[in-house]
Amino acid sequence: MTNAVSLGEKTVKIKNLMLEIRLGASDLERSFPQTVSINFKFTLFTAASADNLDHYLCYDLCITALKDFLSKNEYKTVEYLTEQVYSFINDYSSSIKNLELSVKKLNPPLSSGAGLESVKIKIRSKNSG
Repeated sequence: MTNAVSLGEKTVKIKNLMLEIRLGASDLERSFPQTVSINFKFTLFTAASADNLDHYLCYDLCITALKDFLSKNEYKTVEYLTEQVYSFINDYSSSIKNLELSVKKLNPPLSSGAGLESVKIKIRSKNSG
């Protein structure tokens, strides 16, 4: 008999979630989806001590819900998109704490013609230290 102890907090990291989002300053830029990469890390508090899905967060359902939420809107700034993603994830489950998030817009088109790999915005909860 094993005495498995899994009470308390667990750190969860989701890396390089790639989504197509209508994002850009101009109507033309928002007329076609652009690729963004989303990374987030949070502490998940559970009292589960068994291998029971009722006590855990289903990451696939969370990501699917986030994708559906984001697909219903267009975003003019990466900053606002990041705030929306942050709010959605933070509100998705009361078990999520200490959320840290970054959203990166890949290969943003610039009217200057200059090359730019990405624009990245980071945000973290005030209680994450």
